[in-house]
Amino acid sequence: MYKALISIIFLLAFSTVTNAQSSIPKVELFTGYTNFSTEFNNGFNGITTSVNGNVSKSIGVVADFSALYKRGSAQYLALFGPRYAFRNSSKVTPFVQALFGAIGPDPAFAYGFGGGIDIKINKHVSFRAIQADYIQLRNGANSINTARVSSGIVFNFGEK
Repeated sequence: MYKALISIIFLLAFSTVTNAQSSIPKVELFTGYTNFSTEFNNGFNGITTSVNGNVSKSIGVVADFSALYKRGSAQYLALFGPRYAFRNSSKVTPFVQALFGAIGPDPAFAYGFGGGIDIKINKHVSFRAIQADYIQLRNGANSINTARVSSGIVFNFGEK
């Protein structure tokens, strides 16, 4: 009886670890609403789409694109970089990221640091409750500090 109980506990523990590891998607596709505000209070609204390829349980590589609009003007932001996700067996996955790229149509270098929280709905869909990024735009000696806040849906593809 003792050996059977130990075997059952071991199998349950092993299947939980296996289940937690297999729930890591290979690719995460996010799309959602974005508010982009500068230090001059020039608020832009738009959409953000990002693709994250998970290299390991915690480390991913992100390509992030935003289309931002305000009264007839548009800005386009393209950022790339690493993401670190704090994954465990919970449905909640916080993450941090460092992104580098450009904004246009008047090209300027952009970099940002931030993070967010994803809440798993099922194996294929998560809700990004919030993603907040500090983004600095640099054009020569000039720089503008901005904040971007996003929320939306994450589609999960494949398993690691």
